[in-house]
Amino acid sequence: MWPRKNLSLKENDAGSELSGIAFFLRNAIGNLQMSSMNGAGIPSGRIMVAQSKTPMKDAVNGFRFWQEGGWLKWCVPQAFGGRTEKLDVRSLCLIRETLARYDALADFSFAMQGLGSGAVSILGNPEQQQNILNAVSEGRKIAGFALSEPEAGSDVASMKARAIPTQNGWKLNGEKSWISNGGIADFYTLFARTGDQSGTSGISAFLLQADNPGLSIAERQEVMAPHPLARLELNDVFLHQNTLLGEEGKGFATAMATLDIFRPTVGAAALGLPEELLMKHSGTVAPGKCMVSRCRKCLSSEPGSERWT
Repeated sequence: MWPRKNLSLKENDAGSELSGIAFFLRNAIGNLQMSSMNGAGIPSGRIMVAQSKTPMKDAVNGFRFWQEGGWLKWCVPQAFGGRTEKLDVRSLCLIRETLARYDALADFSFAMQGLGSGAVSILGNPEQQQNILNAVSEGRKIAGFALSEPEAGSDVASMKARAIPTQNGWKLNGEKSWISNGGIADFYTLFARTGDQSGTSGISAFLLQADNPGLSIAERQEVMAPHPLARLELNDVFLHQNTLLGEEGKGFATAMATLDIFRPTVGAAALGLPEELLMKHSGTVAPGKCMVSRCRKCLSSEPGSERWT
């Protein structure tokens, strides 16, 4: 982790994005510690499998916390209420590590706002960005990312959902599976075939509103993690021309561009998840001290190198 001296930077220090995220976390972390997220509607303490019986409800309730705390402003570009000019991977990593240390569902909810709206930030036209991103940063809209299918998980080339061109847009049929925020999202970044090419060619990205006729939640999918997941059925869903994200047939590139930003943050969250457990049960390091001093001598050798969370 970062030594305390890095977090002493002022928010308006020129030329340093790290100073901005450091300033934010230094202040926001106090709210996490004092409230244990209780006051924000997020369940108390770390959400474990046996404790989280209502991940759908818990995830929805959590957005009041993100809205009031300003966390979601890191999920969109500055032009639409964000804190950085464009999505900043380092800032997202630091936030996810911090949130994961306190609550797995809290981290998940934050990450999905960025992942679900990432394609809009990167490739959306001005109208799409204006309609979506401000609402995402303010917590007024919950985002979803609909890429996977029952037979097309990491193998995107096996995608079967298809959008057939019509006079004013497309008619979409198929299904999506293991969709995070499925059933609670206000909109989905959805991927479907629009061409006859095989493999990853001919896939396009669309903005699909949750209330679009023909979209239904076929199944709530339970997993070990406290994540709201669902299988979506798409039956003659009409997609207007203005719902296309980026170029037709370039959806695979759109998906990869989005994942390239958020994949590193998964590793950051994985670092945060065990930190509280280690801190509480190691018996060798007092709360607030650096748990990795033996392998990060560059931090522990300096005065004031305690953990800042």
